Amino acid sequence: MEEEIAIIRDMRNGTLVLSGNLTYSKTTLAAHNVRQRWIMRGIWNPAWEYDKPSGFWRHEEPLELEQEWETDPDESVSEVGPGPKRGRRLKSDTVLEEIRDRLLATIEAREASRPYRQFQMQVQEEKDRLFQTRECHGEKEVQDLDTEAYNNVKSLWVKRRI
Repeated sequence: MEEEIAIIRDMRNGTLVLSGNLTYSKTTLAAHNVRQRWIMRGIWNPAWEYDKPSGFWRHEEPLELEQEWETDPDESVSEVGPGPKRGRRLKSDTVLEEIRDRLLATIEAREASRPYRQFQMQVQEEKDRLFQTRECHGEKEVQDLDTEAYNNVKSLWVKRRI
């Protein structure tokens, strides 16, 4: 409902941008806006249906680690006896660093859906919105925006019982 009110407000002040067909219902536009916002924030799960997210948030799902070893199979290592036997050799530092980077990126993407991270993101978005609508000429005014943004988001979360 709040998203539909925002769409009406944006239509009235001329900031609503639509492409193509202008016959979307407010409900369809609201669902689209929420989905796009969640994609931008990194919390949309592609497994969800378009208009009906259900299931777990990413941070609630089990962490899927790559089946990486510190060693690779190595055909050239032979054990006692004739013919090549399977052994293991250590991975290079570069490969281990790539594995570590992928793991950190996976964890970062997972953590984006945690409520605290979402609260921080919404406070920053609100601060940016407030900053664009006002002229700030000093550090004190910017600090006031921080406080106002925090209080606005906190009030919204309390109202929504989040």
